[in-house]
Amino acid sequence: ADFQSELTEHQQRVRTIFEHHFQKAFPATEGPSALVSQLLLEPQPDEQLFADTLSELGFGDGKRATRTLLRASASASRFLSTTPRLRSSFATMAPGLLERLALAADPDAALERFEDMTRGVGAREILYARLADDRALTGVLCDLADGSPYLADILVQEPQLFDAFLDALSTGSRGRRLRRHELIRLDAAHTDPWLELSDYKRLESLRIGVHDLQDSLDTPAVLSELSHLCIDVLRHAYEQVLSEARKEHGDPMTIRGVSSREPTHMIILALGKVGGLEANYGSDADVVFVYGGDGETTRGVPNSVFFSRVAEDFIAAVSGSRGGPRLYKVDTRLRPEGAKGPL
Repeated sequence: ADFQSELTEHQQRVRTIFEHHFQKAFPATEGPSALVSQLLLEPQPDEQLFADTLSELGFGDGKRATRTLLRASASASRFLSTTPRLRSSFATMAPGLLERLALAADPDAALERFEDMTRGVGAREILYARLADDRALTGVLCDLADGSPYLADILVQEPQLFDAFLDALSTGSRGRRLRRHELIRLDAAHTDPWLELSDYKRLESLRIGVHDLQDSLDTPAVLSELSHLCIDVLRHAYEQVLSEARKEHGDPMTIRGVSSREPTHMIILALGKVGGLEANYGSDADVVFVYGGDGETTRGVPNSVFFSRVAEDFIAAVSGSRGGPRLYKVDTRLRPEGAKGPL
């Protein structure tokens, strides 16, 4: 009895503090959305009232949506306590979030996907505060949660990309060159180049996908952006593989005239949808390899062998068949002799 009395008194003190600081947090909001905000600030909210209110807002399973909202307003780690700042930040942005998600094809699933996307963010309360002030950004995340499980799962699986994703939204395609330069800088710093390249591809896919979902790019422009992204990734992958091959086997040379030797190179021709700038999110990379001429490397490896190894290593690296991240599926069957011909 004494414990229950002390608990009730403590809860009342907490409630008084919340009311003092947050009772005017939502002066412009009325109706069910405002009630949800108030319930989120309750130390022990009435879950039945919570569920009924969410059902009124358009969620099919009010109890399921309640559980999701309470997870979103709590610390993502069971080792950390939920701070008043986190709860109040979420309560502030919740009305706009719920009103937007209520328009989704499946509001309950979209709300769960939103919670999944934000769970790995390092400081959830900072993100929520930003979303409360930026309805457009809230709309972006809601569009991802509702319109593309594939793109939303990128942020679920790779939460470290969240800040870079927000930056990419603001800089757009003009920032791609800067992001690629940053990728090269990280390569020079001895980070894993394939993981960095995978992050770059995912980040740009997210940026393009958001514009696609929000119809800010027409279909030909989306396909062109995805194609150029593929070409950019393949180019960087080839440069990485070629650099490693030259360190091991020397520089490929070819004979010009009677005895003159000069460097020779290989190019990768993009064919199919990528070459026609019509690639979609799941397109293969159809390629053909062409090298400049016969000869041998500065360490005596025939060019035919050297460039065949480069092509094989390139395919393995890009397809992830040797344990690295899968970037694209590479298809070389469009070469003159088909699948049975030399690479």
